[in-house]
Amino acid sequence: MLFHESSHSPVSDLFQRVRQAASDQKVSVPPQLWHGVLFYTAGELTMRELKAHGIAYTQYAGQGLYTNLCGAGCREKIAEHWTPRLDGKRSIADSLSALVASFK
Repeated sequence: MLFHESSHSPVSDLFQRVRQAASDQKVSVPPQLWHGVLFYTAGELTMRELKAHGIAYTQYAGQGLYTNLCGAGCREKIAEHWTPRLDGKRSIADSLSALVASFK
């Protein structure tokens, strides 16, 4: 949770990036989609780090949180399109573009 909250810092421009990607594609996305991406990032990276040290971890953000933030299937869309960014295989812009496109 601390990792998630620190992601809200003024240097984070995720809100603007999601809004720009949606505008570029003329797609309406849930207003809290960017927040779902923050929750996913914090939970996924924490889980990976703890797993590397043999520690089991259940992410704070369960399915219900994602459904409340950005609708049914939101977590799955984020996982599909944002995980390649976390794996270093896709740029932020490309990942967000693909994520936004999944809401067409």
